[in-house]
Amino acid sequence: MSIERINNEFLIKIPSSVDIGILQQFLDYVRVKTIASQSTASDEDILGIADDINKNWWIENKQHFIK
Repeated sequence: MSIERINNEFLIKIPSSVDIGILQQFLDYVRVKTIASQSTASDEDILGIADDINKNWWIENKQHFIK
């Protein structure tokens, strides 16, 4: 494995024997970290969004848990 910096990009060479699923998880992680590092959201903003997501998830899925 190797990493090269070319202009404003990194070129990462990984053997084809590496499991593609693991590689995709790694790329997803890097993408999330990059987006998060550019965020100007406050902790309160993030907690509010998380609460909304949890409430909506429960509304859509509670029938699977409560009969």
